[in-house]
Amino acid sequence: MVLVMHVIAIVSGGVWTYGFGAFILPLTREFGWTRAELSLGLSLSRLEGSVEAPLSGYLTDRFGPRKVMLVGLAIFASGFILFSLINSLLAFYVVLLFMATGNGLGFFMPMVTTVANWFRKKSGVAMGILQAGYGVAGIVIPVIVWLIDDFGWRVASVIIGLGLVAICLPSIFVIRRRPEDCGYLPDCEGRIGDEQESAPPKAGTSAPASEEGEFTVREALRSRSFWCITVAHGITGLSFHAVIIHTIPYLVSIGISAEIAAVGLTAMTMVSTVGRLGFGWLGDIFTKRFVMAACFALQFLGTAVFAAIDSLWLLALSILLFSPGNGGQMPIRVALQREYYGRRAFGVTQGTMTLIAAVISAVGPTFAGWVFDVTGSYRPAFWILTLPYVAAFLLILIAVPPRQRRGSASGQ
Repeated sequence: MVLVMHVIAIVSGGVWTYGFGAFILPLTREFGWTRAELSLGLSLSRLEGSVEAPLSGYLTDRFGPRKVMLVGLAIFASGFILFSLINSLLAFYVVLLFMATGNGLGFFMPMVTTVANWFRKKSGVAMGILQAGYGVAGIVIPVIVWLIDDFGWRVASVIIGLGLVAICLPSIFVIRRRPEDCGYLPDCEGRIGDEQESAPPKAGTSAPASEEGEFTVREALRSRSFWCITVAHGITGLSFHAVIIHTIPYLVSIGISAEIAAVGLTAMTMVSTVGRLGFGWLGDIFTKRFVMAACFALQFLGTAVFAAIDSLWLLALSILLFSPGNGGQMPIRVALQREYYGRRAFGVTQGTMTLIAAVISAVGPTFAGWVFDVTGSYRPAFWILTLPYVAAFLLILIAVPPRQRRGSASGQ
């Protein structure tokens, strides 16, 4: 199931998180929209996609991932087909928000919640394998660029929508909510005996005795570590989304061809796979928050080099620094949440954390686009966007494991 979700992550992450930036230049050429106007739509869509995160987490905890993912896929794929019909900036915003709803509802949240249910001791490695799909998603970027160049952005959008259905629909039917549904314990450490209760606990009810540190959402929100992790996630996302969305336009603006820029963005995502797998593995061995702090340090260095790019070798150096750190902090953050708060209300807790972080990070792409419109350069924006990594480094160091209060309310 982890490998199946890995494949879904490749496709959904490739066309949305990383590949959608390839549409910026053709839209600018056809409609004359500014980078700030386009970036505003992308920022709003990222925020909108995260608004559904608590709902997606709740529905996943309640009904299981398969039903939620099917609904999300239907909305997301049809959104790409509608995108091919837009002729105004308002339509661009509306369709992007529609697509973001499907992506936010049906992909990341159900998948990480499922992995959290299936794994406890090996959650770092499992999350790393799942999220490595978002790193390998870079292979989709040249395909999108090729489709746009050869068929136009409208036809390319339709092809993407149909491709999503063809690849993701069969994969979704493989997924099961919890190991107990198949008669196994987490980490597949054995089968559930006839005398054990195989039905999974519902959100808001008491967890099995074997599940230690099972927090409700309310309990998690009262812990300092929750807010340290969430704010760190949000402010680093502010920088990350600005870099990813504007990589191709930025590199083209400093004289690098669109084809090489697409290869650079692809390499950025592919190299992040090393971090997703490597740091995920390290997180199961060493203290997770220290591993996550190391990831933020690498992202700081990589973003600083990215802001100073004036040659291909500096582009390569920025990728080698930024990408492993960016890739590594993603599975570590989710595994850290699993370790700190348990799995009983994991979906809702993860969704709440994602929503709050998204509100913080939403302004990043718009800020970078605005700086380009005003100054004619992305460099000042990227220099400023190195600072959030310093703050995140300090925040994650003080995010010590929370203590669960005795006699606290069991409801969410």
